[in-house]
Order: sequence, then C-alpha cells, then structure tokens
Amino acid sequence: MPDAPARPLTKRAIAAELTRRKLLDTALDLYSRHKFTEVTIRDIAGAAGVAHGLLSHHFGGKEGLYQAALAEVGQQLIATRETNPDDPAREQLRTMLRAHLGYLEDNRALSIHLILPRNTAGPDSADAFDEIRMTGLRVICELLDIDGDNAAIQLTLRSFSIAADDLILQWLTDRPGFGADALTEAIIAMLAGALNGAADLDPALRLDHLDGVLRAQ
Repeated sequence: MPDAPARPLTKRAIAAELTRRKLLDTALDLYSRHKFTEVTIRDIAGAAGVAHGLLSHHFGGKEGLYQAALAEVGQQLIATRETNPDDPAREQLRTMLRAHLGYLEDNRALSIHLILPRNTAGPDSADAFDEIRMTGLRVICELLDIDGDNAAIQLTLRSFSIAADDLILQWLTDRPGFGADALTEAIIAMLAGALNGAADLDPALRLDHLDGVLRAQ
C-alpha cells in the first residue's frame, strides 16, 4: 500500500519554524561577535524580535540554543567535504580543503570567534568542533588510503590539525597577501610533512604511494 502523502504544514507550524530559524540565525550572529557568557537571553530575543519565552520553548534555554547553533555550523562544515570520487586523490583533497577554507572565509567572524579557537568559552564547543576535526582527519585518511588507527599517524595528524587551524586563524585575522588557493597548497604541504613525521616515528609505515599525491604539482 503506498504511503499516504505528507500533510501540509499548518500556518502555526510554519510560523514556529520561522521563529526557530530566526533565533538560530540571530544566535550565530551574536556568537560570532561575543563570547557565550557575554550573550544573554534578552540579547538574543531582542535581536530576533521575539518574546523571551519562545527561546526556552524552542530550545529549552540559552544553552540548548547554543548547542543547536554548534550543530548547525558542524553540519555546514561537514558539507564542505563533498568531492567527486572519480577525481584523483590529490584533486579531491584540494577540493575539500579549498571548500573548507571558503566556508571559513565566508563566515570570517564566526570562524575567528567560535570555530577555530580551541578555548572557546561556550559549553561543549571545544568538544563539538574537536569531533568535527577528528572526523575530517578520518576522511583524509580514507582518501589517502592510510591507516587512521596507527598511533604515529594519529599523533602527527592531530598536530597537523592544530597547526592548520592556527595558520587559518592567523590568515583570517591578519589578512596577509596570500589567497585561499595558495593557502590550500601550503596546508597540503603541512599534511605531507606530518605524514613524513609519522613515517619517521613508525618505520614500518609504507607511505610511498603518497609521493605523487602530496607533492606540489
């Protein structure tokens, strides 16, 4: 028996979703400019133009809204990892990193104040973004066909992630004369250095297949 068609949303449901979206967008804007502790429920509700009680109704309070904002950003970051599986590995890596940089550049204030710092004051934000970083590193390991469970690779790739985040943060903050394409190539070079370090730590690692993937073209 075919599934019954979905019922159209009522005006009330549409209005509720619009309010929820407005609160979420407003929170992301405020958290891109202020620390979690500096933003009040009154600030968010006032900027969104809604009653205070609606924030608690939709998100259970300020912290719930913050977690929803983190999840929203996390999903947007994950979406930057999409590549064409038919492309060579290096091109997929370049595409993924360039899209990641593009998102951070397009959302510069949010990146500087919420995504890239590792000591963000908001609850669980560091853990949330660390998990996104770790899944990103696993994607890179799969793309490069290397063992993401190897202790040496895990150690050096974590260090690479910290260094890459700091490089991007400085790039966004200081606005040097380097474009995103050049920065993408620099990050790939840093990744190559990290994996060379892993091979030094674990001589049993065989990473020869990466020579043509990570070498500058």
